[in-house]
Amino acid sequence: MVVARAARRGRARRARCLALAVGYRFRNEIVAPLLIDLLARRVESESGLVLTIDEVAGDWTHELRLSGVSLVARDEHPQCGA
Repeated sequence: MVVARAARRGRARRARCLALAVGYRFRNEIVAPLLIDLLARRVESESGLVLTIDEVAGDWTHELRLSGVSLVARDEHPQCGA
């Protein structure tokens, strides 16, 4: 029983480490678009501004390059009275 529990914890730990490693490896291809989408939705819902970012590059620890960044006012937003 104790051995089985330890083995499950070990597998779960390895799975988390693998997920973290894959996420880091594909951070610009997978993680960045997800984060940009979440950020854009929040910015739009709170301010009515539409955020777009075309490309994310860099190693994320020492350098993060964003290209094609734009922040545009949306015509109709409930908080702006439009």
